[in-house]
Amino acid sequence: GFPRVPSLGGYEKDAGQGCAYYSAGLMRATIPGRHGHPSVTVWGKTGSTYGYTDGMFTSPDLRRRMVYCFNPVTGGGNDMVLVNQIITAAFAP
Repeated sequence: GFPRVPSLGGYEKDAGQGCAYYSAGLMRATIPGRHGHPSVTVWGKTGSTYGYTDGMFTSPDLRRRMVYCFNPVTGGGNDMVLVNQIITAAFAP
């Protein structure tokens, strides 16, 4: 496993749940467990510019992988709400 390191200014509702979740381009996202299943942690990278967002994530054992790309209409930067929904749809138990 990877250590949980508190993030300066982090809070429980951000992608890292109050802990650091990216470094040197690598990000961690944890999908809450549902229906008796444990939470799932995935690793990946996102990127964006005005009107364009993409990313890729994988399970730690590399057995499950996904890539996404979309064109947000809400302005520049990552649209993290949609990104979290995409990751959850791909990796939720």
